[in-house]
Amino acid sequence: MQIPYNSRERELIKAANQFRKRAENLVKAGKLGEEHLKVISACDQLTEQIRVHAGKRSLIEQQHDQLKKLVQDHAQCPRCKTNVQLKLAGVFTNEQGWKMNKYRCRRCNIEFVWNRPNNPWHMLEFIDQMLRQLDQTLEAEDMEPTHREQNLLMREQIMQNLQKLKPVVEDADENLRDIRQKDQEMARMLHEFKNYLLIETIRLDTWESKNTT
Repeated sequence: MQIPYNSRERELIKAANQFRKRAENLVKAGKLGEEHLKVISACDQLTEQIRVHAGKRSLIEQQHDQLKKLVQDHAQCPRCKTNVQLKLAGVFTNEQGWKMNKYRCRRCNIEFVWNRPNNPWHMLEFIDQMLRQLDQTLEAEDMEPTHREQNLLMREQIMQNLQKLKPVVEDADENLRDIRQKDQEMARMLHEFKNYLLIETIRLDTWESKNTT
């Protein structure tokens, strides 16, 4: 699988490989001392570190993106009450900032917005709102026992769904935050190594020039 490096990583890997190849050829030709092998080793270590980091970043980003598909609509046309001829027509953002899918029913020739968020982040907020509304309903003293029992059962089911969804979303968000932080740390390290490699390249040019004159 091809590693999706960013532009900074690709640039430094290319520079490190060029330096390593040049230095190795000079060492083999007896034109360069063994002391330069430590720079070659540093290039190899950095290249491997970048590869591991970029691979992990790609995996975490893919897992985070896959969460967008976690919430599946079971939409039905409000007029014909079926989903036989529904077609996704776009995304609607409500006043709370929640994104919801908009559908077109080709049978009834109408468009409607499904009343559920289309992603797990907004779904968590939606579930939280449902629980608050349900708790307010359960506080009513004149509620019929049967109705109360149904609401209690509904609340239990909602809580079960929440307990399954919330840790998955939180873990994915935390992993993404961590890899973004490591991205910043890696960027600083690459900048420092780029300067180090530039100095070593100048030293290599100077040393090679002295030994060819």
